[in-house]
Amino acid sequence: MNPRKEERRWLRNSVKRSLLPDLYNRGFEQVELSDAEKRSELRTAYPFGRLFRIRGAGFDLVDIELERFGKPAFRIGAGVLPKGDGASPVDVWAGALPTLFTFGDQVPFIGGWFSLWHWPGRTITPTDIESLVVRVSSVVVPEIEMALREGRCGRHARKWTR
Repeated sequence: MNPRKEERRWLRNSVKRSLLPDLYNRGFEQVELSDAEKRSELRTAYPFGRLFRIRGAGFDLVDIELERFGKPAFRIGAGVLPKGDGASPVDVWAGALPTLFTFGDQVPFIGGWFSLWHWPGRTITPTDIESLVVRVSSVVVPEIEMALREGRCGRHARKWTR
């Protein structure tokens, strides 16, 4: 198997084991990709579909995007969809909201993706990827809560407004 594909598989499995359960424990529900979305590139970039929960005057939306090319990496998008908007959280992606929070390592000139740094020539292992996802889950999920509830950014967040 191609090493990059294997690393992506490890990443998907680690997100399923560590990050998704943490979000489910905070009340999020998963919306699977539609048949049309499964036939598009969304299947590769967003294999977990989108997540939502009902809270107060709206719906909290979260999606986890995997890097489609190159090294195993992911970022998280989150936002609030007002209930009076008329849109269903099942049909809306966080990236389509007027205010979007993105979560990733905010390194200048590299971008906002959570990924592994390693010495050239060193092989990435499933344990390396699992450690990354566990770290992100423990540190970033509280930042997601802060962004959705208070509109504030933590260390790993950026706020985008249209």
